[in-house]
Amino acid sequence: MFRHRLSHYLIYPLAISILLAMGSVVLINRGVNFIMGFINPYFGDTKMSGSWWENIIELLKDSAALAIPFILWLLSIYVFLRINKYLVLVLMSPMMALLSEKTCDILTGTSTPFSLNQLMHDAFRGSIISLRNLIMELSLTLLIWGFILLLMLFLPFLIFILGPLASILVFFISSYYYGFSLLDYVNERNQLNVKESIRDIRNLRSLSIGLGSIFSILFMVPFIGIALSSVTCTIAAVIAKHQLTVEEIG
Repeated sequence: MFRHRLSHYLIYPLAISILLAMGSVVLINRGVNFIMGFINPYFGDTKMSGSWWENIIELLKDSAALAIPFILWLLSIYVFLRINKYLVLVLMSPMMALLSEKTCDILTGTSTPFSLNQLMHDAFRGSIISLRNLIMELSLTLLIWGFILLLMLFLPFLIFILGPLASILVFFISSYYYGFSLLDYVNERNQLNVKESIRDIRNLRSLSIGLGSIFSILFMVPFIGIALSSVTCTIAAVIAKHQLTVEEIG
């Protein structure tokens, strides 16, 4: 990356990560305040002049009024963190498509002329693939956790086994779809349509999971993690596919 002067690509995702963080705080705050505007009238003002039972009820209502915004914030942050990686993949599609192309040119020694129409086409396809992968990941995650919760209703003692296993399984599923998005840029440039790309990446599950795992781990680093994960993993996807192509030809 530094040898071939690609390090400037780190600037764009870093700027996006800061804007996303600022925007998410503003949106979550407004959303919570909007919801609490409907909920607060049901709690009313605290009145401690009644019986001891009425006083306890009022204290519980006050506690709930304080806890609900906190819970809403936690839920909103959890949802944001779940979709944040895909937001980055969608917003970074033009940059990642261009970086993928530049990396391929360096590896093959060719020089692809810049085409704005082709770049926009690649970015649009990357966004569609990322949204498709988000839906697939969330669907499978809900299915897995729904099944686990249903099973634990009848066998609650399995929570200590099924909980960690489900978390590991969900991590690998999400990693597969992150890697999928990264590898599809290479497949699109190789003239594979979406169905052909899906078939190809299914045959490269371990590679897709490996790329996606590194992407997820790097993404955990605040701010700079978004830059490191999106840039380095995009380059890594091109290198991996190039090596596979060379091995097949050899």
